[in-house]
Amino acid sequence: MKKPPDNTGKKYLTKHTPKQAKYIDLYCSKYGEWSATQCAIEAGYERDSAHTRATELMDWRKHPSVVR
Repeated sequence: MKKPPDNTGKKYLTKHTPKQAKYIDLYCSKYGEWSATQCAIEAGYERDSAHTRATELMDWRKHPSVVR
């Protein structure tokens, strides 16, 4: 019998990718110095979509661990 995925019954995944973890680390360490978009670019997100990714990563409904 197959095991269900870790996110069974959850709307959003709870684990962060290495890129997301780098973004969170940069955002926390550079708070007030860099914008969320700058942190997303430095974390490795494409320049064209960095603002969108930063907004998504800061959404506590999608990533509740960000507020911790």
